Amino acid sequence: MIKRMFFGLALFVALFTLLAWQFAVAELAELQTDPQITVEESTAEVG
Repeated sequence: MIKRMFFGLALFVALFTLLAWQFAVAELAELQTDPQITVEESTAEVG
């Protein structure tokens, strides 16, 4: 039973890590393809 819980937790952590990795890769790709946005513009939109 302990083995089953451990493997379930390990699988959950692995899937969560893969999902977070996909979001990070998509964000990096978006930042690389849109270099026109400057720091001043991004901070002006937030404020």
